Amino acid sequence: AAFLVALADACAAVAAGRCGQAVVGGVDSRCAPEVVTELAADERLLGPDNRDGLLPGEAAVFVTLERAERGRERAPAVLGVATADEPASFDSGDVNLSTGLSAAFAALRARVDRRVDLVISAQTGETCWAREFSAASLRHAPLMPEPLRTAIVARSFGDAGAAAGGLALVLACLGASGQRTLVHASADAGRVAAAVVVAPRRPLDPVGERVGLWRRAPDVAATPAVASLVEDRVTSHLEVLGMRLAALQRDAVRPADDQAVAARLRAIAVYGPPALECVRRRQADLDADVRAGAAFTLATLR
Repeated sequence: AAFLVALADACAAVAAGRCGQAVVGGVDSRCAPEVVTELAADERLLGPDNRDGLLPGEAAVFVTLERAERGRERAPAVLGVATADEPASFDSGDVNLSTGLSAAFAALRARVDRRVDLVISAQTGETCWAREFSAASLRHAPLMPEPLRTAIVARSFGDAGAAAGGLALVLACLGASGQRTLVHASADAGRVAAAVVVAPRRPLDPVGERVGLWRRAPDVAATPAVASLVEDRVTSHLEVLGMRLAALQRDAVRPADDQAVAARLRAIAVYGPPALECVRRRQADLDADVRAGAAFTLATLR
């Protein structure tokens, strides 16, 4: 929960005018030999003899936080962040009734005006954390997605420790256009934090800057050249999908629709099957051209 706790402190500092900008970061590695040895001694590693374990991971995440400015629709926004303490932490040996996480969710319900679209957990994937979330989410069902949609950072990155909350925040920022995401984390010692993040209304750079390249692509064979311009795997994957979409559906996708298509491609690349269902549910809201592009994308990914 360290990253989200730091995010809460940074939000308070910026909102109070104590600073114009704040950099929030988290760096951690659970892959060091001494850490893995300790996890093995505590029987927390996932393996044939322990189906309820974790996978060690590592990450480094840094974000810049500043006041929201009118017209800056391309920037993701933190709608609310809350922290709390769990009196019966899992380290204590007492029965955990999810008091802390429930308190954090209650604070967020007072700050947001509607339910979120997705929940991303920065937990390890162990069942004790799932039970904690289940109790808190039932108490605060009006905040949760309907139907419930969840994702766990550890499934893709392993347990990144203090950086896990940052990974969850970044994934929330990469969500579909305007998507609201609840991210949450709990520390073994009982510190709890949660935040609601809304994705930008337009594609994030560098994806947004590359949308024009999709339109200019002469054929799919040009994909490797364009993909070499980007560094991260998510953006590279989006380039491939976008190039194929532009090459095979060039007449169906107008320039004005590139933004909507890009948002769905990004969501599909990040969230996988849950995003496919989201696209299916929202196709009724799209015009004929975008529906054709989304349908092609779904068929390709199947």
